[in-house]
Amino acid sequence: MTSLLDIGPLTEEVPVGGSKSITVYGVTPEGFFFLLEKFPVLQDMFANGQEVNMEALRKVAPESIAYVLAVATTSRAYMTQQDWLDIVEATANVALNLNATTQMALFQAALRLTFPDGIGPFIAGVEALTASINRVTGETVQPTTSSKPLRSGFATDSRGMRLGQARRPASSTH
Repeated sequence: MTSLLDIGPLTEEVPVGGSKSITVYGVTPEGFFFLLEKFPVLQDMFANGQEVNMEALRKVAPESIAYVLAVATTSRAYMTQQDWLDIVEATANVALNLNATTQMALFQAALRLTFPDGIGPFIAGVEALTASINRVTGETVQPTTSSKPLRSGFATDSRGMRLGQARRPASSTH
């Protein structure tokens, strides 16, 4: 029987600077909610099903991308939350100064590891969990999504990011 200790976190090595590489991890729920708290505009994009476009991305980049990279390249294993937060802050300052190509390579790896089926199924799962908890507790809340189809989901494939429904090519091994 396999346990989580046997597989550990899934990672990807992203080559940078010739002979060096950086280990990228999928963003954990703790990291995801840290990013949403730090950048409320991201929360608005996810919660309201806003279409992701260059104007929306311009508003949250480059600082938010630097923090995504910091969270995705900092293992949370075996350290306190405060130690992790301190390292993320320091790493974000370094990530801000990486060239655009390196940032995009790291970002795409983080997306693949965090949302292997695209962000749409993740958001749907969070909404289902919220609804279930609200039913159990008897709480009622206003829906957080619009009636428009979710368009903010990133799907990744070997050619990079694309918007829309998450679909993987049959030949993909990610």
